[in-house]
Amino acid sequence: NPCLTTRAKMLWDDENLYFAGYLEEPNIYAHLAKNDTIICRESDFEIFIDVDSDARKYIEIEFNAIGTIWDIMYEKELDKGALPKSFAWVPGSEPWDVEGMRLAVRADGSVNYPYDIDEGWMFECSIPWKTLEATNLSGRPLARNGTAMRVNFSRVQFNIRDQWPIEDWTPVRGVDWLWSPMLTYRAHITECFGRVILSDRSVLRAKDTALEAAFPFVQPPSPPKKPKV
Repeated sequence: NPCLTTRAKMLWDDENLYFAGYLEEPNIYAHLAKNDTIICRESDFEIFIDVDSDARKYIEIEFNAIGTIWDIMYEKELDKGALPKSFAWVPGSEPWDVEGMRLAVRADGSVNYPYDIDEGWMFECSIPWKTLEATNLSGRPLARNGTAMRVNFSRVQFNIRDQWPIEDWTPVRGVDWLWSPMLTYRAHITECFGRVILSDRSVLRAKDTALEAAFPFVQPPSPPKKPKV
């Protein structure tokens, strides 16, 4: 079970899809400062978006505590042979960015100083619907009441050795916590992403029970029985 708190929320209007989150972190660190590098080689937060739930043209956005971004577009699931866009070190991979995305990150503590206790870091992100529409193969408009899409959140958490100044950035160990359980250690099984349904009710109004009941919850598989000794 995760030992650190992670919280995320979503909102939408006619122009954008919004994300915000808070990550409890007693030792904030980040040293990857070049966009479109492999941000998940250190602690980060990740957003996965498949707007039409078809496992095609889905988006992954990774960023660390200093706001360095790696945004990727997958023509199909990563493990099924597609060449992702924005893998700059792979021959043939095209550059790609989430056009119009805005990201703000704030650290509540000292970054890259291991000998105090930090509170955590937070982010706010907005993505224009017109950018997401370019990945929509369903033909249905996205920014409307009742739209369902696949979304997942991932928190990659690494530790590093206590040292000052920090000279060795090699991770000691890492874990990956996801919002929706994947049932296996793979973050790219899109049918296991969470379902997000857009409602035109504001967060201060009554619950939209009809939309909340649009998809029934599926019970997890039973654990295997231990063999008799």
